[in-house]
Amino acid sequence: MTKPNIDDWKTWQSLSLWAKTAPVNTCWIDFASTISNKIKKGAKLSQKDQENMKKCWKQAVNNGFEP
Repeated sequence: MTKPNIDDWKTWQSLSLWAKTAPVNTCWIDFASTISNKIKKGAKLSQKDQENMKKCWKQAVNNGFEP
């Protein structure tokens, strides 16, 4: 499984846009967009953010997302 580059806000923005057309839980659309914005602004990611990023990434890759 490909690991996300957590420093790349564009990857998370792409994931958010992809999720709108994919069979994934809609909460991940908003989450990926939020993470993208946080990274873009240079905000610190919480431990919970990082844990949820792993879950989101796994679900996205399992459903066909390719960064």
